[in-house]
Amino acid sequence: MLTCREMTRVLADYLDGTMPAEDRLVLDRHLDACPSCRAFLKTYEATIRLTGMLPCEEMPEDLKARLAAFARGLAAR
Repeated sequence: MLTCREMTRVLADYLDGTMPAEDRLVLDRHLDACPSCRAFLKTYEATIRLTGMLPCEEMPEDLKARLAAFARGLAAR
């Protein structure tokens, strides 16, 4: 049985259709039995839809530099 925590980790695959059919059936069964996860899924879908409507703005150069430095630090680990 899939736990609620596990369900939240695989929602992106579920929604974009990349989840294997067998795993999708397991998740569908969990959603059928869990009102909390159905509500979470509804909120997750709305968040994706609404953030997709936001305008795309150019990232400030200083932020780009800080993110690049952060990424280099992670890669060096």
